Parts: sequence; C-alpha cells; structure tokens
Amino acid sequence: MSVLKVWGWTALSGLALGLLGVSAMGAIAQTAPGVGADIVHYEDLSPTMQARVIKKIRMVDAARQFAAHPGIPSGFAAPRGALFFGVGGSTKTQESNADSVDGSLFAGLGLPTGSDAFDAHVIANITSTSSEDFGDSGSFALKLSHRRDHDFGTFALGLGVTGLAGWGDAERGDPAASLTGSWATHVVPEAAPAFPVIVSFGVGSDVTENEKTGAFGGLGIGFTPNFSGSLGYNGRESVIGLSRVVPELDGLNLSMGINGALEDHPERRAIFTVSYTITDLF
Repeated sequence: MSVLKVWGWTALSGLALGLLGVSAMGAIAQTAPGVGADIVHYEDLSPTMQARVIKKIRMVDAARQFAAHPGIPSGFAAPRGALFFGVGGSTKTQESNADSVDGSLFAGLGLPTGSDAFDAHVIANITSTSSEDFGDSGSFALKLSHRRDHDFGTFALGLGVTGLAGWGDAERGDPAASLTGSWATHVVPEAAPAFPVIVSFGVGSDVTENEKTGAFGGLGIGFTPNFSGSLGYNGRESVIGLSRVVPELDGLNLSMGINGALEDHPERRAIFTVSYTITDLF
C-alpha cells in the first residue's frame, strides 16, 4: 500500500467531519424556536423541545472534533480551495530486504466543481526522496466525491484513481481505481459527551494480496477534540490507526497506523504521515 493512499484517505476523512459543523448549526436554526421569529426562552419550551435543542447544541460541540481512519479510503474529497502537503513513510517489508523506512512527499489541492454537492481534489506524490534521485519517481491521484447532508449525518460517495501519469519507477505501475461510500455523523449518548464517527466501505482494484479487486472498510471515532482512533481492513490486512490534530498550530495533522495489527498478515508494518492543511485559498 502506498504512502500516498494512506495520506489521502486519512486527512480527508478528518476534513469531512469538519464540514459537519456548518450542517449542525443549520439544523439548530431549523429546529430551535425563536430563530427568525419572536424570541422564545429555553425555560418556556416543552421538555421534548428542550431535549432536541440540547442535542443539537451537543452536536455542534462534537463537530469541532474530528474522526479519521488512517490507511483506509474515505468517500470524501478535499473541499474547494484546500491546499495540503506533507511527508509520509512506512517501514519496509521483508521483501525489500531492508529495515529502513520508505518515504514520500505529497501535495494536493481541492478543485472547484461548480456545485456545492460535489468536491474534487488532485494529489501529486513524489516517491523518490533520497538525495541521489530526489523527484525521479512519482505519480498523481484524482478523486471526485458527491456529498449529501442530512439531519442524521453526511454521506459521501467518492471515485478515486491513483497512479496516474507516473514517471520514473512509478511509470511501470498501472492506475488503480476505488469507489468508496462514507457516513460521518455524531453519536450523542444520554448524559455523556457527544463524539464524531466516520464509517467507510468500498471496493477497489489492486487492493488484495494478489493485486486484484477487493473490498475494504474502516471505522473512526473521535475521542477528544484533538485525538481520533480507528480500526479497519484495507483488503490485505487489518489496520489500527491513531490521528491527532495539533491545536497550537492550526492545520497540522499527525497520523500513524499499524498494518497487520491483528496478526492477520506475516509482515506487520507501521505507517505514518505528517501533514499541513490550508483552507479557503479560493
């Protein structure tokens, strides 16, 4: 599994839940009495309406958190005007006959689509990062996503293609496509803090051990405003992941995953990314 895929799938699922803050605020405006009309005080509401308002407020609070599943694709694409870049790496497999780290650099941009219901992005990935051959190998990736907001969450269906226009060593590989559906929502238990959740399932080419079409899926849960955990299956092996945003530097995201964490693959690998995102460039 390429580091490029790990980055794209991880960061964008976190960005997706960030979009839910706007959706949750809209839901409060639609359901809370007194908005756009005569002001109604909370204590004058019926118990049922008070419970609905409190739940919506807790959902907005949860929307400030995020959830992601490193190493598993999501159906979300980057929003228009989002610029993201960073570095990723993975410990090499036994087949590589080395105990060092494979690394790559990446940069992506959210593209205009002409519709609020669609998002799209392009990613450039440089896989040759040593001083001797820096930039000699790499490829591009594209994703188009259709997003629908509902009171019970946001759904996204994304079509992605990786390995496009490869050069150097990456030129020998064939492009791989995937179709992924994701549901991002907030769980609001009684008498407990609300928390965000993202669930994704999909199919893709070059997914299984023998590089054939296969299925994958993942679950990510935001435990704190800056920390998320996940469990998934990438078509070859299990993946346990952790993601963290750094509040002191808005836009900085750290993530790591362990492939074969449940000992369902003979070669366990660690994968990590460090990325930075700038939003609303245009």
